[in-house]
Amino acid sequence: VAVREITGDPFRDAVATGWSSGVIVIFPGHGETYFAEPYTIDAPGGPRDLQLADFNGDGKVDMVTTMYSTNEIALWKGDGAGQFSEVKRFPSRGPLPHKVRTADMNGDGRLVSHCFSSDSIAIFFADGDFSFEVSQEIEVGTDNDRRIVQDEIRDIVVDDFDGDGRPDIAAACFASARVVVMMNRSQGSGTPLMMEREVYTYKDARPYALSAADLNADGSLDIAIALWEANQVAILLGK
Repeated sequence: VAVREITGDPFRDAVATGWSSGVIVIFPGHGETYFAEPYTIDAPGGPRDLQLADFNGDGKVDMVTTMYSTNEIALWKGDGAGQFSEVKRFPSRGPLPHKVRTADMNGDGRLVSHCFSSDSIAIFFADGDFSFEVSQEIEVGTDNDRRIVQDEIRDIVVDDFDGDGRPDIAAACFASARVVVMMNRSQGSGTPLMMEREVYTYKDARPYALSAADLNADGSLDIAIALWEANQVAILLGK
């Protein structure tokens, strides 16, 4: 679910994927009932996750979705009044694309998706007007045996963890019971990105979901981790 104002009124709206039904569901914000009657947009291919951002610089909110069933990334142009029309699709570089995130990784804008069935994160670099011709795949592990699912990424969060102005990536790896934080050590705006790994392993618990915030008000981002099986939340404190 993404929450943002997309219809041109003062109220925030909610947009959700209905991956088993092949639709995008939009809940328009309402001043008295919180949300007005929802409506759907057809999105065949199993939309699993979405993000809202302005991809073509026209000041209107657009949308990107992962297509879980067809192994694609779909880009949607927004009209500023709550409607989206599909612009293009391109291969996700791996089977069963799950999460998608948007951030400016190298100074010119891009979107990130990961595919947990291939233990990797694919970074697609924007070059204007819904075009993402250049991409980079980053393996979460070091073995990189495509015949075996070793990490099984369930969630990712993209944010600037060390305050150097470049977004970093953290991945919740369910099968390997660890969180892999990849610090962005790139210079300039070129590609490929250079990432430095930090690995945190959990005993009798499997990382499932992530969120980043300054939890102890020290000015540094921390990472909260939902731990499956342990029924706990772990916290990585930023420095």
